[in-house]
Amino acid sequence: MQVILMAAVSADGFIAQTATQRSTNWTSKEDKKFFVQKSQEIGTLVMGSTTFATIGRPLPKRLNIIYTRQNRENFLTKFNLNAARTTLDVLRVTQEEPAQLLKQLAAEGIEKVLIAGGSSIYSLFMQAELVDEIILTIEPVIFGQGIPLFSQEQFTDLDLLNSQKINPQGTLVNTYKIRKLENES
Repeated sequence: MQVILMAAVSADGFIAQTATQRSTNWTSKEDKKFFVQKSQEIGTLVMGSTTFATIGRPLPKRLNIIYTRQNRENFLTKFNLNAARTTLDVLRVTQEEPAQLLKQLAAEGIEKVLIAGGSSIYSLFMQAELVDEIILTIEPVIFGQGIPLFSQEQFTDLDLLNSQKINPQGTLVNTYKIRKLENES
């Protein structure tokens, strides 16, 4: 199973100014297009309920897995979602530990998962050492303060695989591989 963490960040490393801010309010149209293409290609998204709330609906053509303390019925009611149209192949809610969730998805034949936010979910998967790659869209904007990429202290070595400028304003998409430390015998 390949696990890819994807986020848009300001030049000073924030994913939003506030918890309720939609990334689509400050990211470039090129980033939006890149996210849609990459997330549809991968097909399975994992996000927290706060990130889902900024979207307000399951993203089409993808399995949306939401970390929440609510059961499925309460979650659907909270977001005014139709249970008949919001099938399990479109939207699932979970409280599973990340490793267990990935094990279940692998058993279903899912080979790639995109971790799509927010800060707590990014930290959850990074702390569990389950992330293989990180894709960061770095937007040429400075917030000064806001929601950091990770909600917990995080030190991880990365190797830059690719860097691409996607618009004239200087939006960059950097893809990093997590450098896994080999066990010394």
